[in-house]
Amino acid sequence: MTTPYDDLNSATGQDRGIGLPVAREGQGGSEGRTGVREKIGEQARTAARQAREKAGQAFTERKSEVAGQVSSVADAVRTSSGQLRGSGHDQIAGITESIAEQAERAANYLRDADLRSIRRDFEDLARRQPMLVIGGALALGLIGARFLRSSERREPDFDRDRNFDSDFASGGFDATA
Repeated sequence: MTTPYDDLNSATGQDRGIGLPVAREGQGGSEGRTGVREKIGEQARTAARQAREKAGQAFTERKSEVAGQVSSVADAVRTSSGQLRGSGHDQIAGITESIAEQAERAANYLRDADLRSIRRDFEDLARRQPMLVIGGALALGLIGARFLRSSERREPDFDRDRNFDSDFASGGFDATA
């Protein structure tokens, strides 16, 4: 029986490229395939575990950054609340203070919660308030579309430039006056 691999090390019966065992003449074909399947399965599980860990680390880093930004917003709102109180706008200052407290609670939640608890809480919110979640998704989609539209590259207006050049070159301007 011949194998599809030309560069096999005949002494070890392994492919030099990735170290997978290959069935030889006289060996049971199912034993070689089982070993290959097990090795590929183990490599796939290892790769999936590493990808999950890397994604979890990235999520944790981004979550901390967002929590810091939300906390900064809370501090800014709290500062403006103090300025409003100082200028005699107590009712508006009270509203901004409560907004600052909510933002600080959100920042603390983001700092303390893990991915599973955030997912679970979001699912609970979606069950209790589906229209709120749908509205939020719609708003995020509109904001994302607006951002993408504003950041796309714009082509120069070649027709306008071409008309100007042709008018100038053909003497389209009154040069006799």
